[in-house]
Amino acid sequence: MAILILIISVSFFIGSLIVHAKSGYFEEGIYLSCFLIVGSLIWSGYLSCRLYTASSIDEEIAVYEDMNESIEKSVSDAIGEYIDLEKIAFDDSAQDINAYLNTVIPTLQSSELVKEQVKIYKKNYKKLTKLKVRKAKLPRTKWWLNFGLF
Repeated sequence: MAILILIISVSFFIGSLIVHAKSGYFEEGIYLSCFLIVGSLIWSGYLSCRLYTASSIDEEIAVYEDMNESIEKSVSDAIGEYIDLEKIAFDDSAQDINAYLNTVIPTLQSSELVKEQVKIYKKNYKKLTKLKVRKAKLPRTKWWLNFGLF
């Protein structure tokens, strides 16, 4: 579409030059066509940049999905360890306060670790969603550039 508008603008510019050369009128057409040419060049450049940066979307999506999978695994491992430690801490045979404190301190540290990992997971999920939306809009960008021909 942008390329078609550029072609039409150049044709309009050439036609305006011919009319102006023959009759001396239609000077506004030259200015208008120059404006259209510049606008369509900027628009084509913008769309081309979007298509160029979109070529790496699949790789970025794969990276974020791998990161999220590793975070999910480490969080589930930490939760499993936490449950095991809780079972030990609240067991009737473990009445010693020192044993209880030794089991609680690593749990608190892993809790902070899990909180940080969940924050990272949420950030990655937002980025992943944005990338998938950009990928979904890619055919529309191609259509605006050249009717999806390339």
